[in-house]
Amino acid sequence: MREKTVYTDGKKVTITGYSLRVGKRLFPLEDLVRYGVARISPTRLPSILFMSLGAGIAALQYLRLIPETVYYWIPVARIAGYEVPQNILVFGTGALLFFVGAVSLIVVPTRYAVRITTNVGTMNVIVSRNRDYIERVVDAIGTALHLRNMTEALKEERARDERPRTVRREIV
Repeated sequence: MREKTVYTDGKKVTITGYSLRVGKRLFPLEDLVRYGVARISPTRLPSILFMSLGAGIAALQYLRLIPETVYYWIPVARIAGYEVPQNILVFGTGALLFFVGAVSLIVVPTRYAVRITTNVGTMNVIVSRNRDYIERVVDAIGTALHLRNMTEALKEERARDERPRTVRREIV
């Protein structure tokens, strides 16, 4: 008997009435304890460190708190025939670090996952940047579980109806 497909994305995810298949991995729905959408926040620490370092260097150089003896090894640059002093280069480096940190803080996306808990443990089986896709998969898992429970209830009812009924006679 072929299982009824509840959802497929045409690539790697297929949900039937009895299982969730992701690539080559198969998760029986009867083993699911809990399932849902998980939000995976990106690590923001490197971006914050870059911004702090850049702001610190730029502020110290702007206030002239870094003595010139510290950056004596930085050569004087010539850009389009204009001589750029060392203090401007140090300030520009700090501003560039701050800008790179700010851009990386904004650009790094939040990811979403289908998180399931089985008797083996908790795992993220599908991870994507698209929240709608993840929610569709979770809804399909819920539909498959509902269909599975309905078919099991119908089978039990049919089995009950097919059993011979015994009639007990009572002596009065």
